[in-house]
Amino acid sequence: HDRRAPYEQMNLESRTGQRTLDAPVPQITVDEKHRAVLRALRGLGGRATVGDVVATAGVPRDQAEQSLRDLLGLYRGRVAVGERGDLLFEFDRGLIRHDHEPWWTRFKRGVKRFLSGAFKAWIVVMLTVYFVLFVALLLAAIFGGRAGGRGSRRVRIPNFWIWYMFWTRDWRWGRPYYGHRWEKRRGARVPFYKKVFAFVFGPDRQVVTREDRDRETLALVRARRGVLAPAELVEYTGLPITRASEELARLMSLYGGDVRVSDRGEIAYVFPELMVSAGGRVRASTPEPAWRRLEYPRSLTGNPASTDRIIGAMNGFNLVASAVAPWTLLGPSAPIAVYVGLFAVPFTFSTLFFAVPLARRWQLTRENHARRRSNIRKALLSIVFQGAVEGNAVSLRGATVWVQHALEDERIEEAEVQPVLEALVVEFDADVEADDSGRVRYRFPRVREHLAGAEEVRTSLSLDRQRIGTIVYASDDTPDQATRRDLAAFDAELRRTLPTPGHAAYQEEGE
Repeated sequence: HDRRAPYEQMNLESRTGQRTLDAPVPQITVDEKHRAVLRALRGLGGRATVGDVVATAGVPRDQAEQSLRDLLGLYRGRVAVGERGDLLFEFDRGLIRHDHEPWWTRFKRGVKRFLSGAFKAWIVVMLTVYFVLFVALLLAAIFGGRAGGRGSRRVRIPNFWIWYMFWTRDWRWGRPYYGHRWEKRRGARVPFYKKVFAFVFGPDRQVVTREDRDRETLALVRARRGVLAPAELVEYTGLPITRASEELARLMSLYGGDVRVSDRGEIAYVFPELMVSAGGRVRASTPEPAWRRLEYPRSLTGNPASTDRIIGAMNGFNLVASAVAPWTLLGPSAPIAVYVGLFAVPFTFSTLFFAVPLARRWQLTRENHARRRSNIRKALLSIVFQGAVEGNAVSLRGATVWVQHALEDERIEEAEVQPVLEALVVEFDADVEADDSGRVRYRFPRVREHLAGAEEVRTSLSLDRQRIGTIVYASDDTPDQATRRDLAAFDAELRRTLPTPGHAAYQEEGE
């Protein structure tokens, strides 16, 4: 169909109320009608038009296009548009699913989960044993003090410190601990055992699901009046432009979207159903852009330095005490069980207690380096988009100064910013120019074209002005109510066919 036709001719089913509104979004599966298209895609190397699939798979055109759109929700791919407006579906040659995860990654995660769970259980057991031992010693001190007569002083139990090991007033079992910054922000005191776990394994990490990310992107779609271009998704997420195109293609397949091409030839994804609300006109706040969401460096433990020193001193004492136990506490005639209990078990435990954080430090350094590079990219996106909109060029020196200011880090040098900036130059096909002094500057006209094309589609469709209108169907209608609704809708449709009824005017033939 003509993709530049008025959008009122499309999605007629959702506008006339014939679709069940409370039906869940269907889960896309590779059934028989998709398998033929999938086989055709494999033979075509993952890159095909609707005509290629029709000729290869031998399926009707409408079925081929719908299958391609559905498969975008399952497999990594994107939609491109030719100069004549033809759609080109580009999938990964290996047809990799969005939820694909290599078996080695799953195996390592399972092993890590098992070992960390076992070691946490071991820590709990050790703490429990010492807790019982301390309580027994305190009770012995209490009864021993009372047995000394009326003049003996009573021993006060430091119950706060004992309970703080396992419980605090604001705490519930199973609650995560995301680090000291999170603890201060919440104003809740975290039990000591959670900080011991964090010393060994690091603080808990907040799990962001795909549904969470989809919810945020769909909020952005609503804020952008139902139309979103890949460059705009880059602006708010920091994703590479190819990944942003793949993500919008997936969302289009799952959430009833479509593709539009502006008069400039720029592609935009439209989501008309997201702009219809029971509350009337959709008004959504725009999320923060990528450069307003920089990431903190990950902390090795997440604890305050004073807490880490206390935990390290306690474990260091256990390590030294168990190491010298065979010469100081045990004799040659001690049973083997005593050697195991006072030397082998605590020495092994204390060694692993220090070894695990040391091993994590190397991995954490790599992760923080990747976060730093991501922050540099997000900061650069700020001046790239600003320069594209205002028509200004970007220089390496100016970009470095801005990144230093944004990240509050004067140690960032041009050598660290340059590869990230050059990657953006390639990604957005920027223009490179040099002045008389030989200083290189970059302009990003393609970014402006992306944004202008999306705004053109946004203005032409005006999806934010949609209304539900008069209710024509309700699931709890009686047959009489449904009949009356149908008749009223029919009469209203007839009235729309009468141009300005009740208004007469003179007009000569030919005027």
